[in-house]
Amino acid sequence: PFPGDGAKQLLLDELGPERFAALKDIQFEKGPVASASIGQVYRCFVGDNVEVAVKCQRPNALAEIALDLYLVRELAPIYQKITNSATDFQSLANEWGRGFIAELDYRE
Repeated sequence: PFPGDGAKQLLLDELGPERFAALKDIQFEKGPVASASIGQVYRCFVGDNVEVAVKCQRPNALAEIALDLYLVRELAPIYQKITNSATDFQSLANEWGRGFIAELDYRE
């Protein structure tokens, strides 16, 4: 997991002060209730104490994934030639990219 202070600032920046203030009892110092490679989840309450999960994306996740995919696409033809592979690694990287971009969109 990445630090709670960073997650707090990211959520504040994304939601704005008014919407962020609606998140009650979010405990960044205790850490996330779940964590993965591109983000983490915090438990909090909204409205009349309705428990919700708030996802917070790892800082610079999109830029890091874009760089990784760029490198794969650039090196794929060389790897393909060296290994005599029939796999189209550039197309595979494009497909991975579409999947990662979809996963990075937390609005859905």
